[in-house]
Amino acid sequence: MKNFVRITFILLLLLSFSSCTQYRFFPVIPPADDSTPYDVSTPEAFEEMLNTSGQARLTSDIEISTLSFGAESPVARSIDLNGKTLSISDTAGLVVKNGSQLTIRDGNIETSMEGLENIAKCAVSVLGSSSVVFDNVEYHSAGSGVFVYNDNSSFVATDSTIIADGAYGVGTNASNPQRNVSITLDNTDVTSGYIAVFFNVQGNLNIFDSIITSGQVAVLARCGTANISNSHIHSTGSMPETEDPGYCFEADNWGGGNAVAYAALTIGNGKGEAYDFDATVTLSSTEVKMDVTQGVNDDACRIFVASTTNMKGKFITDDKDYIAEIKGKQHSKWIGPQTYVQLEGEEEEHLV
Repeated sequence: MKNFVRITFILLLLLSFSSCTQYRFFPVIPPADDSTPYDVSTPEAFEEMLNTSGQARLTSDIEISTLSFGAESPVARSIDLNGKTLSISDTAGLVVKNGSQLTIRDGNIETSMEGLENIAKCAVSVLGSSSVVFDNVEYHSAGSGVFVYNDNSSFVATDSTIIADGAYGVGTNASNPQRNVSITLDNTDVTSGYIAVFFNVQGNLNIFDSIITSGQVAVLARCGTANISNSHIHSTGSMPETEDPGYCFEADNWGGGNAVAYAALTIGNGKGEAYDFDATVTLSSTEVKMDVTQGVNDDACRIFVASTTNMKGKFITDDKDYIAEIKGKQHSKWIGPQTYVQLEGEEEEHLV
């Protein structure tokens, strides 16, 4: 009898917290409230929240014209895209400067930048000792993607995708003297038309577990130190047929910007004094691929290492086939008086 009473009591208790539909019991549980004090759904609320609290969380897609952060408080800001899309329409794009810090995570960024004439114009600019972090971000730029300017500025992308319709995906600008610039791509795919990753200043470039793809040069390490591991470096070889058939492989053909040897991975400098800082690239467990289209880019190669009398170009790898290619000038090539190669764990070798 006591067991019967207990069972009856338990059943009644369950019925009091559930509703019956087609003989199934569903608990009546109120929906979880995942709102935060930083939720925004309009451009005006978005900018005000970032400027007052330092953080904002999108609850709907938002379109703004431009966004700029300086040294004013708060110095550190964060944007939780919350699976939504932040669209930027003005050519000024997103500018982080004067020591500011910005983290963007978990969502999409689109830049239309209508009327953009200069395909090298970047939609995201990191200036003056500032830092920008992408964490799980899908970023599509109608122009170039991200430029990191000035001393001690940095950009980090983790678990992200960067697609740039313009010239560069992620890069630097050597027009101003720069030191200690840092770019890190971790499990991040970067794609652009001309040069996907463009590093031409003193500093550090790190690429881990990533896929880097471009039409011409996938990775250009013209100066500084680059470490690339467990990645795929791929040029689709879409050089215009009107290009110099030498493809800048002779020192006299090298110039500024992206006027360098067309290889999937180009290291160092072939001419001039604008890029006279040493360039060293360490490549491990990484595939480098160049698509060759007969009659268009027959001379394009996988890896090109160059140097001048003022700067040293050095390539270190754990793949002896790459070393053999460079020395034999087969699928990979070299020029210059201070060009070095090194098989990981062995002594460096001066190519003469």
